[in-house]
Amino acid sequence: MPRPELDAKLELLETRMDARVASIESKIDAFLASQAARDSAQGIRNSGFETAIQRLERSTAELKASLNTLKTTMIVTAISTVLAIVFGIASFNSALTSNMLAAFQAGRSSAGVEQRERPSPEPAPPVQAPSSAQ
Repeated sequence: MPRPELDAKLELLETRMDARVASIESKIDAFLASQAARDSAQGIRNSGFETAIQRLERSTAELKASLNTLKTTMIVTAISTVLAIVFGIASFNSALTSNMLAAFQAGRSSAGVEQRERPSPEPAPPVQAPSSAQ
C-alpha cells in the first residue's frame, strides 16, 4: 500500500476515533450530570427522612413521658384504693364493735331494771310455835 493512501486511512481512523472519544466524553458528562441531579434529589429525600426521624424521636420521647405520668397515676390510684379499702373495713369493724357493745350494755341495763322492778320476796314473819301453856 502506498504511503499517501496509508496516511489517508490513518487520518480517517484517527478522525473516527476522535469522534468516538468525543461521543464517549459527552455521554460521560451527561451521565455525571444525571448522577449529580440524582444525588441532589437523594439529599433532599434524605433531609426529609431526617426530619421525619427527628419528629418520630420527639413523639417517642413525649409518649415515654406520658406513659411515666400514667404509670405514676396508676400506682397512686392503686395505693389510694388499698388504703380506702383498709380504712373502710376498719371503720366497719369499729361500728360493728360499737353496736355490739351498745347492745350488750343495753341488755345489761335492762336486766338491772327488771331486777329492780320485781318485788323481792319479803322474808316471811317467823312462825311462832303454839304454846302449850294455854
